[in-house]
Amino acid sequence: MQTEGAITIRPLRPGEYSLLAGWVYEAIFVPEGVAKPPRDIVREPALQAYWHGFGERPDDRALCAEASRRLVGAVWVRQMQGYGFVSDRVPELSMALAPDWRGRGIGTRLLRTMLSWLRSEEVRQVSLSVQRANRAAWRLYDRFGFRIVEEGDGECVMLCDLDSLPGGGSAGDTASLPIGAERIRREAAAVGFDLCGICRPVRFEAERRFFDGWLERGCDAGLGYLRRNVEKRFDVSALMPEARSVIVCAVAYRNDTSLGYGDAPDVPKVASYARCVDYHVSIKAMLAELAGRLVLQRDGIRFRTFADTAPLLEKRLAVAAGLGFIGRNKLLITPAFGSFVLLGELVIDRPVDRYDAPLSAGAGCGACRRCEEACPTGALTSGGLDARRCIARRTIERDPDTVPELAATAGLDTDGWIFGCDVCQSVCPYNRHVPPFRNERFRPLFHPADMAAEAWLALSEEAFENRFGATPMARAGLERIKRLLRRRDG
Repeated sequence: MQTEGAITIRPLRPGEYSLLAGWVYEAIFVPEGVAKPPRDIVREPALQAYWHGFGERPDDRALCAEASRRLVGAVWVRQMQGYGFVSDRVPELSMALAPDWRGRGIGTRLLRTMLSWLRSEEVRQVSLSVQRANRAAWRLYDRFGFRIVEEGDGECVMLCDLDSLPGGGSAGDTASLPIGAERIRREAAAVGFDLCGICRPVRFEAERRFFDGWLERGCDAGLGYLRRNVEKRFDVSALMPEARSVIVCAVAYRNDTSLGYGDAPDVPKVASYARCVDYHVSIKAMLAELAGRLVLQRDGIRFRTFADTAPLLEKRLAVAAGLGFIGRNKLLITPAFGSFVLLGELVIDRPVDRYDAPLSAGAGCGACRRCEEACPTGALTSGGLDARRCIARRTIERDPDTVPELAATAGLDTDGWIFGCDVCQSVCPYNRHVPPFRNERFRPLFHPADMAAEAWLALSEEAFENRFGATPMARAGLERIKRLLRRRDG
């Protein structure tokens, strides 16, 4: 937020957009000695275009000057065919000040901050219309690099090339200015994410109470990391106190074994996500690229990236960001890609101009319980996932043979899975018709059908590292896989 004396420059809030009709009226230049037109002139189509439905378009941007809770000026930008129209690619800027607040430098501050904001959003040019007789406004715009591109009947159309402006504005100019949500989504797609939603930092109180009870029942199955940093897990601000926005990204990974192994039931089964390069590495790299494309460091925006590597409630954040809902399989289910998605988060210390809302209350599993019924070990319960019975936990995480909490379920069969499990996903109706992966980072590196049990048992550590070292399977290690196969085959 930029504050000097009693004046604050800040984004205009959505509830204040209706005030722009009044600011359009104040922006009308009336030469000395000429009567002002009636206020309802702003309802004429040519002027209504400047304010009607403001905020409904992704490129609508507005700032205001506030003094003692009173708005004393505003500057706003909109893509439109107004008096200052240059082209469909150049937005038009308008500015107005309350009559008793003119001549105090407020217009200079509003304009400087808006131009800095536009440039941070990679807007290349902006235009405006000003009357030659309005000497104060004309000189202001000229000082900021606006040049006349069209002139007639005493009115000028001026254009500013934002790339040629010196400096680009101090960090203080744009410290509280929002980043455009559409720009974030566009860059996330360019990086290779299939979904992107944005929410404010959330404190998950109800989820924390449920989690505490879940831990008390021992459902964490000896996973010690779940008992560490519990206070941070349910509050983004505990991980990053300056956080203002959470950008939640998802990438789809469904491949040819995600829905099951069909006619090859004896194949040592591997969760389909684990057939690719480790997603922690891939998604971290994608988030770093996204931060670069958003030029966060250049603009002094602090950020952190997360890819299932910190105590962050990422599935719940994805729900808050409108990406999907939590199904009975305890996974995020998205309308477009089902549950075959992997998540990453970019947390920033800057607001975003539009936040997403969760899906409607009707989104969910309804009466379907196919995942619960299909789970080979009964790990999916009404009280949450019982990790003591979960095949994924038993084949990926710390060796269950060394965990006292798993002694009671030591004899559970892993149903042919040697790393992870896809059963609760493969039976889900939401996954029946989802498209396969599109991002080449998630192209499988191997097919489980090419590795019979004998091949796994004959594999050397060096060969395992060469072939599977880049995949999540390296986490379990070859010896663990061999023990599972020996136990399976008696």
